[in-house]
Amino acid sequence: MRYNSSFQITLSRQMNKPNITIQPIQASHYADYVALIGKQLGEGYFKQADFEALANNPQAICFEAVDEQNQVVGVITSVTLDRESALALLKIQAQNTPDYVLQSDRIGIFKTIAIDENRKGCGIGSALVRKLLESFKQAGLNSIACVAWQYGETENIRGIMQAFDFTCYEKIANYWLDDPEPFICPACGEPPCRCQANIYFRQI
Repeated sequence: MRYNSSFQITLSRQMNKPNITIQPIQASHYADYVALIGKQLGEGYFKQADFEALANNPQAICFEAVDEQNQVVGVITSVTLDRESALALLKIQAQNTPDYVLQSDRIGIFKTIAIDENRKGCGIGSALVRKLLESFKQAGLNSIACVAWQYGETENIRGIMQAFDFTCYEKIANYWLDDPEPFICPACGEPPCRCQANIYFRQI
């Protein structure tokens, strides 16, 4: 499941309108993605090897956003899993799962999004999510899931979830407590992470 198309968008930000290109992830930018995600979701949350695996996974759909100088300003990752594997990954109870998901053979898992701090608020995140949802639809999916990180009152992608009509179906405390690949959480510090995860779904 490879999507090689790219498109250019113009985003308004203050007095200028930077040109941002959304395109599939590039091997030359793996280190940039790791650094960007590490700043926002925790050091070690994503490694270069993870991007290499995604690039070679036919069930993965991942895009980057780059500016006019080909500098990475955003990245989004996802995979498609069979229903059983998806629900196991999400750790959600069957009774809290919407019927349309339980009736889906495959589920798109919106895994990660990170936007450069200096470019937030000018539509890059929305453009990446829109491109991802279009790709899911092209792949014939109708069920999308997302795990949102929450610490205290802070939820990292609440705005995006609301803007794209995702609905939270379950909140799971200590979601990453037994993560097989511990990372340094920006809220908890050294592993294990004890943050809450909010499980969202959306039907296409």
